[in-house]
Amino acid sequence: MTGDAKNVLRAGYGRSFFPVPYAAGNLLDQNVPDSISQNYSVETNPLDFSPSRVPRLSNPFPPIVPVKPRGTAALNTANPLVFGHAFSNETPHMDTWQVSYERQLTNTLMAEVAYAGSKGSNLIWVGNINEVQPGPGTQASRRLIQPLSNVVTINYFDTNNRSSYHGLQVKVNQRFARGLQYLASYTFGKSLDYAGSPASGGGAVGGPQSVTLFEQSKGPSGFDVKHRFVLSWVWALPFGADHGLARSGLLRPILQDWQFGGIVTLSTGRPFTVFLNTGVNNGAPSWPDRIGDGRLDKPTVDLWFDPAAFVAPAPNHYGTSGRGVLYAPGTQTVDVTLSRTFPINRFRVQFRADAFNLFNTPQFGFPNQNIGSPTVGRITTTIGDNRSMQFALKLDF
Repeated sequence: MTGDAKNVLRAGYGRSFFPVPYAAGNLLDQNVPDSISQNYSVETNPLDFSPSRVPRLSNPFPPIVPVKPRGTAALNTANPLVFGHAFSNETPHMDTWQVSYERQLTNTLMAEVAYAGSKGSNLIWVGNINEVQPGPGTQASRRLIQPLSNVVTINYFDTNNRSSYHGLQVKVNQRFARGLQYLASYTFGKSLDYAGSPASGGGAVGGPQSVTLFEQSKGPSGFDVKHRFVLSWVWALPFGADHGLARSGLLRPILQDWQFGGIVTLSTGRPFTVFLNTGVNNGAPSWPDRIGDGRLDKPTVDLWFDPAAFVAPAPNHYGTSGRGVLYAPGTQTVDVTLSRTFPINRFRVQFRADAFNLFNTPQFGFPNQNIGSPTVGRITTTIGDNRSMQFALKLDF
């Protein structure tokens, strides 16, 4: 801090450890033989309606023999959905750092610019380590673990995922003065990782194309947002005594003591991965080749990206397109509030009117990401609410 106390430089670094809790589907408890998944199906049109053939509300499931395979042969015979964890079992941890410079511009106005970064290590992700590999022949003959060639899914929770974030942050803060206070902030950042977490699945980005291509799967995180601007304010409207307008007269009791506030949020969209509607790898994971940029100069909800920039690869070859190569539409919302407090003897009554998404701006979701689909590139969903309004009276005593 300088001698005039108007400049402040801050810096910090920290490391945090996150022992894996019993959450996100009780990951620590999902291990063979303690936890597997079994399927149960009922005949569509049974000829015998006896309780042994048709489930009843009193007994919806038939006697189920628990499957707890304890060897290779038993696993191949049962073909359950298997969960397993890496022997390494490192504790996930996060390194974070920040450097910021703050400047007092006036007695009530402050500005700050900062660089913030982080690095995640030993993060958990899940992949099927017995997936089918591209090539001819039966799927069983092309599974990664041949002694368990009949086991379709072995979900393996590993701690070799990692992430990084770098961001520029700018903030202007006006403390309440002359009836106005506001906070404006802008962030330009980038978050990268190799796979989505088991709990979130990575949003519309997902995980690697194949467990064998993990080290080539670095891309934007499913929650990555490049640009985000937020402005919030509270303004005591300049009407009534000690203000510039309607100091007296008939309008004064109507216009005085009103406050107008709001929040404006402008944000770019989140990333998504482009897939194939029909794979070409004989049952193995199959993404397209990327032969162009894929972005359009004037995208619309009917065609958000250029499908011609993505083509199916040669049969039995992994595609060259990566994770999160394109971004969905951004969001723009304006929320406002108008309020006034009326003193009545020893009581105070506050009237408040709120409008969320004032201009009813559509908040569009992700487009159809599957090359070869008749609706590829089309957006048919929204991720935010339409305009809504509410009115309230509050009594203070």
